[in-house]
Amino acid sequence: MALFAAQMLDGLDGRVARLTDSQSLFGAQYDSLCDVISFGLAPAIIVFLWGLDSMGQAGWVFSFLYVAAAALRLARFNTYIGSEDTYFKGLPSPVASGMVVYFVWAMSSYGIQGEQVGAILATFTAILTGLVSLLMVVNVPYYSFKEIELKKRVPFFSMLFVVFIFALISIDPPFVLAICAFCYVLSGPVLWVVKALRK
Repeated sequence: MALFAAQMLDGLDGRVARLTDSQSLFGAQYDSLCDVISFGLAPAIIVFLWGLDSMGQAGWVFSFLYVAAAALRLARFNTYIGSEDTYFKGLPSPVASGMVVYFVWAMSSYGIQGEQVGAILATFTAILTGLVSLLMVVNVPYYSFKEIELKKRVPFFSMLFVVFIFALISIDPPFVLAICAFCYVLSGPVLWVVKALRK
């Protein structure tokens, strides 16, 4: 739940800074430092304590791989500040953390945690963590939603869609958030394949 709040605030801080004309290079670097903790270290600890610790050293490796990938992803993002386009290069760390943590949250909400996490589920979680880590550092395009301007008039359909999403989330937050994160994670490879076929 705290990670969900961090995602909401991370989505707003840059927009608020631009609206109030208070953005700075220091703010951009500090934002990335906060993101390494919120979307790199915290999810790795959560997923390790939930199920990867049963895998021993392999669990540590996958958890560390996730932290390292998140740090590399944010470092690369900082090098593109001011030159971003409609698409991110690689999976954004907030969504990557959401995919991992919302999966854990959904499993926990169904009572699967601790000793109930078997070897098969732990292995699946490790593979999921590894794939998400890989998607953060490869050049797969992900839509950035930066074309949406708060200063401009927002279409009625867009507002209706946002209300619909929040209504869905309220039904079963961990499950719906995990599905939303999975759809976004999957959108990158699909978009990459479509672009490759067009070329």
